[in-house]
Amino acid sequence: DKGSLNQLEHLFLKDQLARTGLVDKSLHYHKIWMPEEGQKFQSRVGEYLNMDLLAIVINFVDQLAHRRSESDVLKEMVPDESGYRHAVRVWYENSWIRSVLAELGSAGYKVVITSDHGSIMVNRSSMVAADKHTSSGVRHKHGRNINAKDKSAIDIRNLDTYKLPSLGHQHNYLLAKDDYFFLYPNEQHKYKNMLKGSFQHGGISMEEMMVPIFIMDPK
Repeated sequence: DKGSLNQLEHLFLKDQLARTGLVDKSLHYHKIWMPEEGQKFQSRVGEYLNMDLLAIVINFVDQLAHRRSESDVLKEMVPDESGYRHAVRVWYENSWIRSVLAELGSAGYKVVITSDHGSIMVNRSSMVAADKHTSSGVRHKHGRNINAKDKSAIDIRNLDTYKLPSLGHQHNYLLAKDDYFFLYPNEQHKYKNMLKGSFQHGGISMEEMMVPIFIMDPK
């Protein structure tokens, strides 16, 4: 995870606890990337039941969306949104996290389940005029004076209004609307065929920005 924009999540969570007057609460933060890591966590979850807050981040749902565009087998298994939801349900019913949730409930924990974003199946391409230093996102890009068709994206140049960081002179952001995805002129046909019909996130559709939250009290 070195170099990732998400590598400091545990520090942000600690800071959030401090700012809300909960600095004295104990915390364990655990990020799960691979199935074996989840199974290992399940076998050790009893060690963390003395914590006031146990934060578990699971990447399976996100990984399924990303890897589907790279695998013909996954495309066959997950042909659309309904197939995506079904695949996630089958995974959950047979995964280690179901057992962990049951154990947390038995230990008296209130469990909150949510996501940092949703995803959307993209079908329409939009060409982006940008230099080689522009970010590589499919639904969002930032760089120096980058441009796309108005109907496909929101072009943010007043960064202070949106509380976005400026990373250089004439820096702006593009956020994809509806079911658009961004392409460069180079190898556009290759990437258009690869990305069309894939699940992506980073844009401003309701599917991406509105996330569920479930709060479960122990029996």
